[in-house]
Amino acid sequence: AHMRIKIERTDNTQLSVLSAGAGFKAGKIKITDGNGASQILDLSGTGVTTVGDVLNKLNSAGLAISARVNDTGDGILITQTAGTLTASIQDADPSVQTAESLGIAGTFSGNQLNGSLEKSISIVAGDTLSQIATKINDANAGVSASIINDGSGTNPYRLAISSKNSGAAGRLVFDGSAIGLQTTSLVQGQDAVLSALGSRSLR
Repeated sequence: AHMRIKIERTDNTQLSVLSAGAGFKAGKIKITDGNGASQILDLSGTGVTTVGDVLNKLNSAGLAISARVNDTGDGILITQTAGTLTASIQDADPSVQTAESLGIAGTFSGNQLNGSLEKSISIVAGDTLSQIATKINDANAGVSASIINDGSGTNPYRLAISSKNSGAAGRLVFDGSAIGLQTTSLVQGQDAVLSALGSRSLR
């Protein structure tokens, strides 16, 4: 059986929180569209700090592609908009792995390349909670798993999973239904809102 883990992404997600907190690897990627046109896209500039910045770069490259956050909210979806050739994206410098860190390295399938960062973990019938926690931590999925004792008399041990990324960028989707795990959300990731109130003299 499998369980799925993914961190939700938005246009405002900072690139530094991608790859399980290891972050985005700034560099250059090579895009070849369905018409055979190629371009080297530089994603190493100071103006590239969010997922939205990457989308803007992709969409303004002048190629037959269109980019947005995917429907599951955990990566970038790029669609081939013209041409009969198979579009592709690769790292201009394989040692830097910029496209790889974004999850968009590869060839398009069905005119799309889905850079989903969702992780799937295989669980066998004899796995203990501790073993499941180890598998989750070893998957480098941007979450931390641990075992807690909630103090109840019967079956007090619980699997606790938390995102390594703070705020809305750390929103976590966990699906353990395939192995019979029931989950309860304790804290929903959200960005802090700061309000500034002006003051006036009463005189």
